[in-house]
Amino acid sequence: MGKKRGSRIHAAWTGLVFLVLILCWTMGALGSYREQAGKERTAEMEETIRQYAVQCYALEGAYPPDLAHLAKEYGLVLDEDRYFYYYSAFASNILPEVIVIEKGERRPPWGEN
Repeated sequence: MGKKRGSRIHAAWTGLVFLVLILCWTMGALGSYREQAGKERTAEMEETIRQYAVQCYALEGAYPPDLAHLAKEYGLVLDEDRYFYYYSAFASNILPEVIVIEKGERRPPWGEN
């Protein structure tokens, strides 16, 4: 009777360990998915800002000096509660550098992805 009880306990522990491993794998996969989705959202936002800047250049003959100009004149909506925006206009005829970082993201604001 002792062997039968011992094998039940062993089976229960094995099942529990298996469930914990599945749970850990699932949580890791969800975290990875969220991170990837966040990177895609920030890349889309950067591209949207560039498109607004190009539209401004086409209509005004110069790239906008700042994001406030795009918001005021072209209706660009920025979510400053969720993102940090870096917009650097070097010259009026050179496409500005645009970086969008989701708040809480651990990516440095300079080119490393």
